[in-house]
Amino acid sequence: MKNSVFATIAALLSLSVSSVHGDSHGEPHGDSHGEPPSDSQGNSFVVTSSRSGSPIHLQPVTASDTSLWIGKETSSYCPNPGAGCPAGNVTVLASSGGGASLSVLAPGGQLIYVCPTGALRYTAPHSASYPPGSTVTGFSYTPGSGAGGLGRFGFEGAGATGFIACPVTAGTAPWKLYANVKDLKDADVPSGKTADCLGFDALTTPFQQGAGAWQYT
Repeated sequence: MKNSVFATIAALLSLSVSSVHGDSHGEPHGDSHGEPPSDSQGNSFVVTSSRSGSPIHLQPVTASDTSLWIGKETSSYCPNPGAGCPAGNVTVLASSGGGASLSVLAPGGQLIYVCPTGALRYTAPHSASYPPGSTVTGFSYTPGSGAGGLGRFGFEGAGATGFIACPVTAGTAPWKLYANVKDLKDADVPSGKTADCLGFDALTTPFQQGAGAWQYT
């Protein structure tokens, strides 16, 4: 399923993507700190990064080690492999009411949040705990129009304008995802230099096979 999902996405993107965001930090849009939405299990979708001419162009966004990445394999867990868990090899998101989550079967779900350093992270299974000062609202999901149309996933909380990908080592995978916050510091990113980070468009395609995993790890 994994290869067919992203082959379809790449084909759609090659036909319809004509522009991408820059990598500069944006102007503040207000503070979106607050309580998580009561229903974060809205429409399910997969995310593909788009930045033409870059190493992150047409790459899937994945969940691993409680963070979101480009260039890492999805990491998931099934407590009983014989009980019909989802494949867990594709990272599926959901969004509603300004919040976002991973699409999972585990009780309590897994909330996506922006931690105080700007990194995009998600809660551990069976836990709604996240660091003080994190932002859990300000996400948006706009489905594509028509069958198979490309949608958009965005974030404008915490004074951010969308997303950036920051490499562990300059110019090479993996790339850790951050909100494009104005005051992101060199010390906050893996390579130690915010200049290594790249802005990108988070393009979406619907995922209609139910949850993506029992839980992501």
